[in-house]
Amino acid sequence: SRSNFTLTYDIQNILVGIFVNLITGLSVGPNAALANLIGQNKREQISAMLHTILTFGLILGIGLMCLGFIIAKPVLVVSGTPDSVMDQAMLYIRIYLLSIPFMLLYNFGAAALRSYGDSKRPMYYLLLNLLLVVGVHLGVEGVAIGTLASNVLSASLVLLCLYRREDEFQFRFENMQIRKDFLRRVLVIGVPAGI
Repeated sequence: SRSNFTLTYDIQNILVGIFVNLITGLSVGPNAALANLIGQNKREQISAMLHTILTFGLILGIGLMCLGFIIAKPVLVVSGTPDSVMDQAMLYIRIYLLSIPFMLLYNFGAAALRSYGDSKRPMYYLLLNLLLVVGVHLGVEGVAIGTLASNVLSASLVLLCLYRREDEFQFRFENMQIRKDFLRRVLVIGVPAGI
């Protein structure tokens, strides 16, 4: 029934909202940490910070995706999602959860771009995101597939932009690592903002 669909849609939005707000808040940490290095003229540390941020983003994204797969159905059940729409709700959430690692890579990569003043590219990439989500018409799964595709595209464009740079903001997969001191700086700012 329509009320069952509305309830399920509201619960899905709550779950998605929790992940999106956490990720958006956490991305304040990378932006501030990199901007701080720029402001202190410690440019030799930027590459290590950038690679720490992106490595952490990928690991956290995979962790949140797995957590989402574990808790999605229990949350829907506890929230009273009717059996008649449970399959559709789970289909949407499962597809959506696949986009979480890419969403984190995009947000953390976009934070790196914004830290040195490039806010236009991240905005353009988000506009592509909107076009893909609105442009895919396959019902419930269509919105999730559009979100997944747009997050993959947005993350790829941000990483490509960083890959092509010729300065300390240049990204290389082989340099991915986590420096605990740099991660601590990111989390001190990002965790409170995410919460």
